[in-house]
Amino acid sequence: MTGNYHMEEFLHAMSEKTPALKEVFAQILQVYRLTSIPNPGIDFHFLHYPPGHYHSPLPSRKEYAEVAERAHTFPETLPGIDLREREQFRLFARLAAWYKEMPFQEEPENGLRYYFNNTLFCYADAFWLYAFLREFRPKRIVEVGSGFSSAIIMDTNERFLGNTLKMTFIEPNPDRLYSLLSKSDNSCKLYQRIPGTF
Repeated sequence: MTGNYHMEEFLHAMSEKTPALKEVFAQILQVYRLTSIPNPGIDFHFLHYPPGHYHSPLPSRKEYAEVAERAHTFPETLPGIDLREREQFRLFARLAAWYKEMPFQEEPENGLRYYFNNTLFCYADAFWLYAFLREFRPKRIVEVGSGFSSAIIMDTNERFLGNTLKMTFIEPNPDRLYSLLSKSDNSCKLYQRIPGTF
């Protein structure tokens, strides 16, 4: 119970320290409370992966307890690191502005490869990748680990970047990516690891 109290105290403190993100921390707190209930009957399906799992952004209670004491100190500055908080908030606002043009839907449609209704790269992940691509317009991307994120890259390149982005995907198990590709997808390179090599 001490770990739970510390986590809630930490989230409240972060909320007070950064009022602009108060709503975000309130949502994190809500998810944390749901996942911290010691009830084996709780349905973690909405999270897709339980706290502490490799794919989960949430730590397990054991992992959290190991760092609980030092996690609650809030230095005003970090020696040698300039977080550039104002610039980060400005970037956040610029990226958020791309939301209104995002074409992706819950299910596949309109010739798009990517769709939200998947358990591997959905909603927030999809939006931020799309927004970064729109904002920074990279010339080349090398992605290690491919699938739904690759579909976002290809769709954004095709619809908004004039097919100017050169893409290389590295994936030992490309079946997921192949299932998302269209017949006209020949502008990307896909590399597989050959068994027994590095």
